[in-house]
Amino acid sequence: MDALALHLSKTFDCPGEVIALPGYELTDTLAGEDAYAHWHEHVEVKLSSYKRPLLLGWSYGGMLAVRLGDELVSTKSIDLKVVVFGTRPMFLDDPWTVFDHQVAKSFRARVAASPHKGLAYFVALNSQEMDKSLVVSLKQDMQASKVEKEVLLESLDHLYELDVSKSWSSLMENQRLMALYFKADALVRVPDEIELIYQLKGGHLSPVFNSSELSDRIERLLIG
Repeated sequence: MDALALHLSKTFDCPGEVIALPGYELTDTLAGEDAYAHWHEHVEVKLSSYKRPLLLGWSYGGMLAVRLGDELVSTKSIDLKVVVFGTRPMFLDDPWTVFDHQVAKSFRARVAASPHKGLAYFVALNSQEMDKSLVVSLKQDMQASKVEKEVLLESLDHLYELDVSKSWSSLMENQRLMALYFKADALVRVPDEIELIYQLKGGHLSPVFNSSELSDRIERLLIG
């Protein structure tokens, strides 16, 4: 997300920062909802320094951004907007998903057996239409990184249980949420009624490989 944050900071001439997922930045790792509550408190402090924050979220991070954004609007009356990509209200049990419970369970088992192999499988699943050399580079970076298995498993468990449908609807009704979709996404079945302006070419990993196009689309949607 660093490249996207840099693009948007230049576009809007304002500061921007990447916020880590729950359990990935803070020193004490907590499980499930406790991790989210701790993360929420941490992020709320960050957002207090911005006059009209724009929250961006990708995939699981987008679901968290929707939930957080709705909470901040309703409890803190913060004037914000949320833009998500490759995200939907629920990861399982909704008409947009291509994952069922059996597939989700199987993927969790892969990660439990080997975090690096599980992540490599995830990249392979979502690398359609991507430059092979970039995919290889990403896999190499992941293999060299320190991956905490328990943190990954806690994230998956929280993702599988997360339901932000009410927050999604609330933000949409108040015109605070924009949702973008990738046409070749292996994780999201793009609803037929989604307008073309909210669809981008490429797959789920496009924010990693083509952040400039995503930044340009966000700019056009927000300021024309």
